[in-house]
Amino acid sequence: NNLGRQQNQSGGRFAALKGKLPWPLKGSLLVGFGTQKNPEFGTLYESRGVEISASKGTNMRAVASGKVVFASWFKGYGNLLIVAHDGGYHTLYAQADRMLKDLGDRVEAGEPVAQTGLPGSQGGYFEIRHNGAPVNPLIWLERK
Repeated sequence: NNLGRQQNQSGGRFAALKGKLPWPLKGSLLVGFGTQKNPEFGTLYESRGVEISASKGTNMRAVASGKVVFASWFKGYGNLLIVAHDGGYHTLYAQADRMLKDLGDRVEAGEPVAQTGLPGSQGGYFEIRHNGAPVNPLIWLERK
């Protein structure tokens, strides 16, 4: 049908959720997206996602349904879980102490996928990528 074709061309169901995704963690924003200034050293760095404050053991939840395509340690991210969505979108959940899902698992929106608590982190890290390029998650997440 025409509706299905139009959805696929514009990125599918995930693309339709822009501005409506639930936050993966309840907590305040520690680090935003884009160019950031290190408060301790005053140096600039690029953030490809957002860091959200949370106490150890807080569930990080999938923001949309999809399939786990990566669940392992990754340099610079710590324990990293990546969920693939339609339309070339991926969501990344990092700085996890524990992963609750395995490679190949299907996940539903709101389902816990990992727990915070990686030593040295103050919460969880979240990214959205489209065709491999990071996009600003704050445009995608519902306003607090």
